[in-house]
Amino acid sequence: MKKLTLIVILLLALTGCAVNKPTDPAKVPARPLPEATYDGLSCQRLAAELNGLYAKEAQWIKAQEDRRRDSLTMEILLGVGRGDGREYEGLAETRGHISAVQSVMARKGCAQ
Repeated sequence: MKKLTLIVILLLALTGCAVNKPTDPAKVPARPLPEATYDGLSCQRLAAELNGLYAKEAQWIKAQEDRRRDSLTMEILLGVGRGDGREYEGLAETRGHISAVQSVMARKGCAQ
C-alpha cells in the first residue's frame, strides 16, 4: 500500500511539473474574425451555419481532449507534454466563426 501511495504521489508530482501541456478545451479562446463574412446571409442560412459550426466545435473539442490524454504519457515519462497544435488552432478559429455568426444574428434580430 505504501508503494502504491508513493507511486501515485510521484506521478502527480511529475505531471504537475510537466511543461508544454496542451490547453484545456474550455480555456481555448475564440480567435477574432470579421463579421463581414456573414453579413449577406439570411437568418435561416445563419442558423444553419451556426449549427454546422457547433458540430465542428464539438469535433475540435474532442480532438483537443484526445491530445491532452495522449500527452499525459509523455508528461509522466519525460516531463514534457505535446503542447498545443492544430487542434487548438482549429478550435480557436471555429469559436471565432461562432462568435461572428452570433453577432450578425443578434444585429439582424435573428432567433438563436
